[in-house]
Amino acid sequence: MKKPNLLLPLWLGGGALLLCSTTMSATPDPKRVVGIYDAVGMHRGTLEVSLAGSRMRVELRGGASTSASAPIAGDCEAVAEGMFEAGVLKAHLIPFEGEVMSLDSSELARMRTDVIVRFSGGVADVEGSFSHCGLGSALHGKYKKTSAKKPAERP
Repeated sequence: MKKPNLLLPLWLGGGALLLCSTTMSATPDPKRVVGIYDAVGMHRGTLEVSLAGSRMRVELRGGASTSASAPIAGDCEAVAEGMFEAGVLKAHLIPFEGEVMSLDSSELARMRTDVIVRFSGGVADVEGSFSHCGLGSALHGKYKKTSAKKPAERP
């Protein structure tokens, strides 16, 4: 993302005005994107963002239609870790044991594992193939930040 240039006035002695150009960063701080996000649109789901050392971790849950009141076969989970730079997390799915499913390293070896999350203004836009999810399930899409609380630690 291109950073905007700002002109800032600098008053010099004798009433002279000098305009100085500076670059202002619009890139979110990794600590500011940590939190819990809810899916926006036709599918229900949550996105939990946390820091894992020098890396960022995302956990996605849900994916079924908003008309479903309880977990159904369309529900899915995914956990990915990667590097956060310039407001974008470039991550890969990692093995996990979730509430409704799990993935091990042998399953991950047979699928695309790329996950891209773009953060801007309290919204996260998630992209990924999520081929392990069932039909009617969608983890990709927009998520709006609902809590700045850090997600609960998982064993």
